[in-house]
Amino acid sequence: MMARLPHLSDEEWLQEVREAHAIRAAFYYGIFCELRESYGEEAAMTHIGKVCRQMGLKKRKRYLPEIGDGTPKEFCSYFCDHGSVNNKVFEMEPAGETALLKRCALVDGWQAQGVPKDDIAKLCKAAREVDHGTLEGLGLTGEFTSLMSEGADCCTLKVKKV
Repeated sequence: MMARLPHLSDEEWLQEVREAHAIRAAFYYGIFCELRESYGEEAAMTHIGKVCRQMGLKKRKRYLPEIGDGTPKEFCSYFCDHGSVNNKVFEMEPAGETALLKRCALVDGWQAQGVPKDDIAKLCKAAREVDHGTLEGLGLTGEFTSLMSEGADCCTLKVKKV
């Protein structure tokens, strides 16, 4: 986990992380708009999704020392609880082989920018590839059965062993 800057309170640090996610959301949206304008929406989604999946495959290294070839339940527990800042940014909690995310800093960022709802749903689909790549790299698979980007109260990620 990233070390917190010592001169910031927990709440200030949390705000910094949320702002970083808002910047990431703006970056995703800017890239999406440019690619869509130049190559069409399908190509834009394909390319952003590929990049996000690759990010996830690299991100899996964060989990390997703690869970290795762990079970879906172990993944969800660690995914939700491995960092107090991460947990607060996404307000996550494990529920067995399911991870519940009660807040999404990316959706918050897109909404704050005034991104149209349809585009938020598309961007969310691409951004979820980070999670799918992480799971793939750990020999797991996951399915989002509810999404805040589509109007649900929380995002629900059900994890299974491949």
